Order: sequence, then structure tokens, then C-alpha cells
Amino acid sequence: MFWGFFFRLLVGSVLAPIAFAFMLMPFMGLMALTVRGGKPKPSPFAYPVFALALLAQLYFWGLWAAYCAALAIVRASHPDVTHTWLYYVLAFLFVAAPIGYLASKEQAAAASAQEGRGIQRGSTLYRSFAILAFLAFVFWPTLMTKPYGWFIGFTVPMEGRAARALEDKYFQTLDSWVERRGPIEDVQGTVVTTCGKLVMLNASPAERVRLSTTDREEFHFRVDVCTKMTVNRVHPQPEFENRELVSRICKNAAFATLCGRSGLRR
Repeated sequence: MFWGFFFRLLVGSVLAPIAFAFMLMPFMGLMALTVRGGKPKPSPFAYPVFALALLAQLYFWGLWAAYCAALAIVRASHPDVTHTWLYYVLAFLFVAAPIGYLASKEQAAAASAQEGRGIQRGSTLYRSFAILAFLAFVFWPTLMTKPYGWFIGFTVPMEGRAARALEDKYFQTLDSWVERRGPIEDVQGTVVTTCGKLVMLNASPAERVRLSTTDREEFHFRVDVCTKMTVNRVHPQPEFENRELVSRICKNAAFATLCGRSGLRR
């Protein structure tokens, strides 16, 4: 789990400068049109191009910060993770790494000390923006949803094979509790804990961020439903005598598999 997280950050930090360079190419081409006779002579289109280039760069490094933050939140909220702080610290260290690398390459190619100072100021601006964006996304994850949700949704998945293996493991734990005739004293330590892991495992990346931070009430609701379904297999619960209620619960994608395993949906 940890090394997969580290590998994603490492690969991302290598690909980010490449993607950044490709993103800047159209703007560099437009900026070149403002240079005539070897001397920069701003045309009427120069300032809008500069403004768009600045906004594009800020958006790009905000996207990188959102990726690092979302990856840390999702992986740290995984049921089997214990040292959650390590994921946040490592993601924080990776946020500014690509910016520092690009700045060092540009400074090495600078034609003058003045140009080098300009590159340093730009690097400081983008590095500061990325760090502040990362911190904001970690503490208020919903901030990244609108501007970067399209990217986070398909770049921060959980590996399907690993997820299925863990799901089987958690269901086996619940089945074992049922086979032992459902000892009440183990409900909190076994059933509730395992249901919490199942809820987070079966949530989408965006849901994991939300359930582990801003929507804890929904998380506890799902865990409660899972717990009652499991307990109902040994100690019948009156709620599940209502077939209409059972139908509504089992139509919910979050409980579909659990309904089948609990015998509520045949």
C-alpha cells in the first residue's frame, strides 16, 4: 500500500514537468509573435497572452497539488493503514519537487543574472501557490472538487484486484462472526470495525475523501446499516421485516453486495 502510494507520487513528479512543458508550448508560440527584429515589442495581444499563461500555470500546479492531496487522503483513509500522518508528509514533500526541478533547469540556462532572479521569483510564486493549495485541499477537500474533480476521479483509483481481495477478507470476517452464532460482545470490535473498512473500501475516490473528512454522518450511517444487516443474520432485526425498506436499501449501490451476502436480496 505505502510503496504503491510512493510510486504514484514518484511517477507523477516525473511526468508533471513534461506535461507542464507541453502545456506551455502554445503560449510560448503566441509570445514569440510579440518579438520582432530580435527585440521584444509587445503587441496588443501580448498582455492577454501573458495573463492566460500565468493563469494556466497556476491552474496546473493547483492540479498537481490536488492530485497529491487526494492521493494522500484516499490512501490514508484506507482501512488497513495505521501511520496516516506519513502519507500526508510524503505528499507534502512531493508537491514542490517538480517546480524546484524546473526552476533549477531554467536557472542553469539563464542568459543573465537578472533573468535568473526572474526565474527564482516565478518559482517561489508557483511553489508557494502549490503548497498553500495542498494544505487547503487537505483540510477542506471539497475545494478541489469543482476545479479538479474531473482529473481526480480517474487518476486516484484503488487497484481492482487488491480491492476485491480485501473485500473478500472483510466478508470472511463477518461470515466468521455469524458462524460463531454472533457473540454480542464482539459486535463493536468485529462487526462495526469491519463494516467501517467495507464502507471505505467500496466508496469511490471522491466518496472516500468526503466520508473521511466532511461527511462523517453519512459514513456512520453506512456503517450502521452494514452492522444491522450482519447482526440480522443471527439476531433478527425488526427493521428488515419491512420489505419496502429492504428493497430501497438493496437498490443502493453502496449496499448491493452486502444485501446479497446477508440474504436480504434473493
